[in-house]
This record gives sequence, structure tokens and C-alpha cells, in this order.
Amino acid sequence: MAPRVNLSLNYSSMGKFDKAAEEARVAMEVSPASVTGYANLMNAYLALDRVDEAQAIYDQAKERKFDNEYLREMRYEIAFLQNDEAEMRRQVESAAEIPGTEAGILASQADTDAFYGRLKDARETTRQAVAAAKRDSASESAALWLGNSAYREALFGNATEARRQAREALALLPGRDVRIATALTLAELGDAAQAQKIADQLNTESPSDTLVQSYWLPTIRATVALRNGDAKRAIALLEPATPTNWA
Repeated sequence: MAPRVNLSLNYSSMGKFDKAAEEARVAMEVSPASVTGYANLMNAYLALDRVDEAQAIYDQAKERKFDNEYLREMRYEIAFLQNDEAEMRRQVESAAEIPGTEAGILASQADTDAFYGRLKDARETTRQAVAAAKRDSASESAALWLGNSAYREALFGNATEARRQAREALALLPGRDVRIATALTLAELGDAAQAQKIADQLNTESPSDTLVQSYWLPTIRATVALRNGDAKRAIALLEPATPTNWA
């Protein structure tokens, strides 16, 4: 089943969610006792705004007594899209039941807080998510939550907090995704030189990485262009990210 699972994830990463759903369904047929296919299919359905179908797959997984961190996170996302605050709260409160689940659920809650403009709450929930990830020895996740939060702060115009969190994320674990988040943060803050420096490093390190070359680098460079007031150049830079240009 692994090739099908990986193919579903790859299609999701490339934004080809119909194909991701198709591969996830095949994976479920081939290995119905594996929870991964269910989680992948739910993720694809949510991306396609097929929330009721994602809920139905979750219900099927529960009938089979499946329960892990990915299903819990998917259930939270479904509740968010359904505006079901009681279910979101229930998922947060019960997250500690399964090791490794709490950090991801709290990170989703932080995104929810920010979505509703509760930025102070988002910062506190992010702090809790990072602490939970560290307790689970998941330094990469902890750094990524910080990186995501830094970018969020930049979008809100909070430059000092954005820079602080970006530095903390890099100090914790400067992996590829954390550096991408940092570059986006710096680009949004108008620090074109540092954003471009990280982009150049990513370009050198990952010359064959489709996501880096066709999505993240164009996005970083386009953000720099927008901050410089050059919308026309930003549009041109984003051309590689259009679906027709993906392999």
C-alpha cells in the first residue's frame, strides 16, 4: 500500500486533490485495515470542500475503531469548517489521550484563534503547541509551529514578534520547512535581502524538489516583489506555480 499512500500525499502536496482522493480510495481498498488511507482521503476531501464526505470517511474510520493523531486533527478541521465550536473544544480537551496528538491539535486551535482575530489567544496556544511538541521530542514540529506563527504575526503587521519567533524557530531546528516559513516572514516584513538569501540557499540545496522550485521559491520571490510595489513582476514570478506548469 505504501506506494499508493505516498502517491496520494504527493498529489496533495501538488494541489491535485482529485487525484489524491483517487489514490487514497485505492489505498483503502488494498489495505482496509490501515488508517493512513482514511486520513489521506479526508484531507483530500477537505481540500476539495467536500466536508460532508470527509465526515463520512471519519465515521467509517471510527466504526473500525481507528484512532490516531491524524484522524483527530482531521476531525478538528471538519469541525472548524462546520463552525462546530463544541466539537473543536472536545478535540482540544481530549487530545492528550493519544501520545503525539496534543501539539498538532493545539497548533490548529492557534490557527482558529488567529482566524477569528484572537491574536493574543493564538500566541498562547502556539506556545502550548510548541511546549507539547518539545515534550514529545518532536523538535521539527515545534520549530514549524513557531515558523508558522512568525509568518502569521508578519501578516498581522507585528514585525517585532514575527522576527522573534522566526529566530526562535531557526534556533530550534532550521529544517527546510522552517526556513521556508522564515523566508516568507522576512519577505512579508520587507527584508528582501535576508529573504532572498534563504531562497538562494533553498534553491541550491533542492534543485530537483518540485515543491521548492515550483511553489515555495516563486511564492517567496513574489512576496518580495509585492512588498516592493511590483505586482506585475510578482505575477510573472508566480507563473511556475500555476497547475499547468506542474509535472
